Amino acid sequence: METMRQTERNVRILVADRQADWARTFFDRLNSPAVDIRFAGDERQGLEIVRNESVDLALVAGDLPQVGALEFIRRIHWHRVEMPVIVLGGEHNRRWMLEALRMGVRTVIPKPVNMTLLVDISIKVLNTQQRTDFFYEGS
Repeated sequence: METMRQTERNVRILVADRQADWARTFFDRLNSPAVDIRFAGDERQGLEIVRNESVDLALVAGDLPQVGALEFIRRIHWHRVEMPVIVLGGEHNRRWMLEALRMGVRTVIPKPVNMTLLVDISIKVLNTQQRTDFFYEGS
């Protein structure tokens, strides 16, 4: 398992999911005091966090209720075009996946979230800022 690189400041991760009960386990598995997690139960809260804080990675629910995941990601990128995004869950067709790829989504992981996979991919994205294999099947 890859570990997080040391940085000058804490790593800040946005979790945009109204059902983020999995995020506590994610935080515990990261096992790093240098990580701050910011929770947003809806798109408005998420955008406010992105506007006002330096966020290094966004974990976005694929089934956000108001504007949808892709529109939310577009809005995130209006403020921080380079911010890496991982999408969690949701029902996605080929067209949706191609649009997400075009927008720079690093990967899509189905729910229920495989915590080991999410932690490994998040660390890899934070350390390298590169796209991983685009879609992970199952857990």
